[in-house]
Amino acid sequence: MSTVMYVYRVDKAVWWDVVGRVREFYLAEFPMIQAMSAAADAMFDRGADRYATIKYLDAIAAGFTRDPNESWSVELQVFDAGDDWLIRPLERGRFLLAHHEQFPELRPVFYDGRTDVPPEHEANYEVATWMDEQIDAHRFFIYEVLSRADYERVGMDKLFALWDAAKEVTT
Repeated sequence: MSTVMYVYRVDKAVWWDVVGRVREFYLAEFPMIQAMSAAADAMFDRGADRYATIKYLDAIAAGFTRDPNESWSVELQVFDAGDDWLIRPLERGRFLLAHHEQFPELRPVFYDGRTDVPPEHEANYEVATWMDEQIDAHRFFIYEVLSRADYERVGMDKLFALWDAAKEVTT
């Protein structure tokens, strides 16, 4: 069995700033968040009644997050590594991997034993082994980046902004 690890090292002194910017980035750019906003737009454009619209957006948020195997929620598995945290994204797809360069404080620690390992990644095998031990011992915590409540909030905020704008036009 091969070892695969895509994690990031972040200095504890900048943790809250970095994770806050990561969360804001997800709230602005994550495709499923954008889909939720688009759903609110579509329901408003159709003139659906408010109750039906709220129920519809709630159902979408529930669908995005209900099944853990197919959830679009995003979490970071966080490991204490002395002066640093090691963070492992728990998400469908690889959104953070595709965009981590936007956060220079996130220092990649990658290891993928499925193919030839670049020499600069060989030392990361020890980190991967250590993290597996931490997981087995339940020595980590979870930081929630996106949850059902975030999807609901994005949909509702968009909807109320549209309703308010429409009310201003009619008054």
